Amino acid sequence: TDIVPEMIAHSKQKFPGIALYQRDLVNDSSSEKYDFVVLSGTLNLLCGLDRKDWEKYAHLLLIRMFEMAQRAISFNFLTTYNTFTAPGLCYFDPKALFDFCQKKLSRFVWLDHAYPLYEATIAVFQPPELKSRYPDAAFRKYFQ
Repeated sequence: TDIVPEMIAHSKQKFPGIALYQRDLVNDSSSEKYDFVVLSGTLNLLCGLDRKDWEKYAHLLLIRMFEMAQRAISFNFLTTYNTFTAPGLCYFDPKALFDFCQKKLSRFVWLDHAYPLYEATIAVFQPPELKSRYPDAAFRKYFQ
């Protein structure tokens, strides 16, 4: 899925026969489900919006992704923990995004900020996915 028609056209040319959708997930009402929903690089550009509006859109997008994911979502973003910024790019506070995911999506959130680029990755797991990874009776109380 991509919102940019040129990306769809390029991908179809490079990978004939692949199923692709040009759509905006925030405004898409399909009931499709996937094991994992992954977003890469999409949150980096402000797309002509001001910072607050882009942040609201990003939150709606993450909520929609989580609704579509049966197991987990994962996404990356540029971090405010950096030594430089570029105009037109959007930088997110990792703590704020982590808190948003914890409060609005699932308490099972993983944050990776340990690689050289000034970006980070978050994965948010559906509770049943984590429950299946920890089937021992000692963990049951954490999934109630």
